[in-house]
Amino acid sequence: MFEATFESAKSYENPFRDVDLDVHFTDGTQSWRVPAFWRGANRWGVRFAPPSAGRYSYRIQCSDLKNGDLNQSDQIVEVDAYEGPNRLLKRGPFRVSASGRFFEHRDGTPFYWLGDTWYTGLSDRLSWEAFQTLTADRKAKGYSAVHIAVMTVSNEEDAPFDPGFCNEGGRAWDAGFERLNPAFFDYADRRIAHLVEAEIAPVIFGAWRQALAQMGLETAKKFWRYIIARYGAYPVFWVAGGEVYDNVNDPRRGVVGWTDLVRYIRETDPYHHPLAVHELPPSMDTAITDESLSDFDLFQPSHSGWASIRAEIVQLNMHYARTHVKKPLIVGEVGWETLGGHHYEDLQRMAFWLAMLNGAAGFAYGNAITGLAYDVDKPFHRIRFSFLRWDEAMNFPASNQLGIAAALLQGYPWQRLEPRPDWISPGGPTFLDPQSEVGGFDIDLIGSLGKRPEALDREFPSGAWQTRDADFRLPYAAGIPGTLRIIYIPSTGFPGVGSPTVLKLEPGIVYRAYYWEPTLGVKVDLGKVEAGKAGEVVHTDTFEAGSVNWDHALGRSECTARGLLTREKTLLVLRNVWETDALVSVEAETNADVGLVLRYRDSDNYTVATYYARTQSIGVVVRRDGTDSGLLGRTPIPFKVDARARLCVEVKGNSAIVSLVDEREIATSPIVDIAPLHAPSDVAPAFKPGRVGLLASDDQSQCFTKFEVRRCAVRDSDETLDRELYDARGTYRGALRGKNWDAYGRNKDILLDAYRPERPPFPQDWVLVLEAI
Repeated sequence: MFEATFESAKSYENPFRDVDLDVHFTDGTQSWRVPAFWRGANRWGVRFAPPSAGRYSYRIQCSDLKNGDLNQSDQIVEVDAYEGPNRLLKRGPFRVSASGRFFEHRDGTPFYWLGDTWYTGLSDRLSWEAFQTLTADRKAKGYSAVHIAVMTVSNEEDAPFDPGFCNEGGRAWDAGFERLNPAFFDYADRRIAHLVEAEIAPVIFGAWRQALAQMGLETAKKFWRYIIARYGAYPVFWVAGGEVYDNVNDPRRGVVGWTDLVRYIRETDPYHHPLAVHELPPSMDTAITDESLSDFDLFQPSHSGWASIRAEIVQLNMHYARTHVKKPLIVGEVGWETLGGHHYEDLQRMAFWLAMLNGAAGFAYGNAITGLAYDVDKPFHRIRFSFLRWDEAMNFPASNQLGIAAALLQGYPWQRLEPRPDWISPGGPTFLDPQSEVGGFDIDLIGSLGKRPEALDREFPSGAWQTRDADFRLPYAAGIPGTLRIIYIPSTGFPGVGSPTVLKLEPGIVYRAYYWEPTLGVKVDLGKVEAGKAGEVVHTDTFEAGSVNWDHALGRSECTARGLLTREKTLLVLRNVWETDALVSVEAETNADVGLVLRYRDSDNYTVATYYARTQSIGVVVRRDGTDSGLLGRTPIPFKVDARARLCVEVKGNSAIVSLVDEREIATSPIVDIAPLHAPSDVAPAFKPGRVGLLASDDQSQCFTKFEVRRCAVRDSDETLDRELYDARGTYRGALRGKNWDAYGRNKDILLDAYRPERPPFPQDWVLVLEAI
């Protein structure tokens, strides 16, 4: 960085307002117009961070053309390359990646955004010694960014008088926002520089939403010009304002002018640092009127308990799915830890993981106590949320848990992760349908909060969420095909959600699987996983030569050139094929029900994999002693099915799975347990073989063809699993040994192209990882 100071013999009554000074730099091929900042008295400074080392010329241009000291011709400066170890300075400033999905440094290195929130961090509510302590703590925990405001949250403090707008140099402004105090910024400088020295990117907020009304638009522009001049040479992100809402069509709109201010920042910044505004919760999340002016979205799904997670999912999905606009999506503020007597670490963990698996490029942790710098040596904020001090809140559990979660992600090519709801069953609802809309999505958290004093949990938020009949407390998945799968399994209380089924394993790819415990970061080895291989063929039938191999237990059928035709409820089973474990499939018409029968003992005892045409769903039914179970693993078909499709089922031991495949797509149920119901009451739990067959309903004709039975392939057993347990910080946590633990991880279901691990070791939320080896 090149830095210089210019002095003027001429004095000005209000230098901040009376004079604009620019320094024009060039290397002969590129040029930069860098604003200078008033240092106090008759001095102005400039900071310039060129893209590379070398010789640059510069000239000074002042709005007062008669001031010879501040209007000077070309001078030469040699800028040396940075040779130190600081990764922020070595890799260069930030930009949006070519994909539009994440940030990277100038050298192309991806930048992972794990932010902490210190809105009052430039004031001396947080002393300089405390600032250094907090910085060291966040660096040790793996944070890469800090959200920090030049003028803090005006909801809690009144600008510019309250302590949050003062530091060792005094107030940032005078009472009428006429005179800026450079000494305030001299002390702010060392805090911004200290963050950069700690390899933490400053995310600089200009002011909160009320400030624009207090300052006026022209003063706000001058103020932002000053911020750019002082801090633009650092690797930073810009946030024009906090809780901005500039929707001209909404009577709730606040102060006019935020869109104009964002446009001014973009035009003035010579480095084009990534720029955004901090949004309000939906439906007031249309922050500015010109989408093209911001480089990324900085969401605030709110602090409304678990409803905020729902709002987060919808916001992320709908923005991620836009076909005309791609931007990095950052969850900037959600469910601050302990705020309002709830929002504890389990909510923060879920918010983090559901953000990262639903398209986010980063996430910001926060709690009000450190965010607003509560201490005992200053007057209380006008609004207070706790009697705890910042140093007590610094070690809230989620602050560490999100650090180790981010470290886990950064051990993989996280920037290539894509939401994959089709890889998991059961899974939480998503809103990833491609759409051309830019903004104004149908999400309303604020409105649903106002419906009644105690609205039901499921009513939050209103709008698009209500179109999905599903629970967000279900697993979510993201990954990289053939390389990595990450599944978050939320906590649903005791006894927990159990094991999800991982779908669509790629043929020939071998994964190593493990559970990751998210409070300590302990890995539990689950061994190798690969898609099941087809076993030997036992029987095939196209039904063209007649049905001599079949017995009718119910109804009748007719062999035709098209296949086996039924016109009434029909159950027929193969005469000489008895199997315990088998993979069975048949092609059939999709306008009528289809059933594949396995382990048939008699008409009152069998298992059937079923496709229901009327409800467009698949699942497994177990018939025992003449009584049918419900539809186990019921899975709606998420696409319009072709006229004919192939129904497949695999039953192995205690487990079964069913899929429906047409020419284009596949729908697969989760792996379900059938052992409690599969056998007649007089048969011991040991599995008994049964006959294999077909079931047709009585309300539609059906035509079966291409029937096939295969034995299940034998899966290779795992080699020795790692039993020793260490947490993310290297602390030994014991070993998986003892009764019920010696074989843990070896019991797994792999059926068709799906995998179900053992139930997690104990009830809470877990992360399931599959990494290709």
